[in-house]
Amino acid sequence: MVEIPVFVSSGMEGLEDERGQARSIIAGIPGLVPILFEDLGAKPRGPREAYLQHVRNSKIVVGIIGEAYSPKVEEELQEALLTRKDLLLF
Repeated sequence: MVEIPVFVSSGMEGLEDERGQARSIIAGIPGLVPILFEDLGAKPRGPREAYLQHVRNSKIVVGIIGEAYSPKVEEELQEALLTRKDLLLF
């Protein structure tokens, strides 16, 4: 079976529960693999380049947007648009 990486956008203060639920739902769908930045452990590059690389390597990007979101989230979503990823925003 082909695995499809799904990046869940990072840095959304106060939405940790929603991100955890997204991880569980994605993991429960055969063939989908959730990618959350905090699950990746040590990074050989700086965090900015690491999360942008994971956006580039994903097929789908999920953004869970609350009342406000960080510049990092905006950068991730811009990268998803620039690299023509399927983008789901909630």
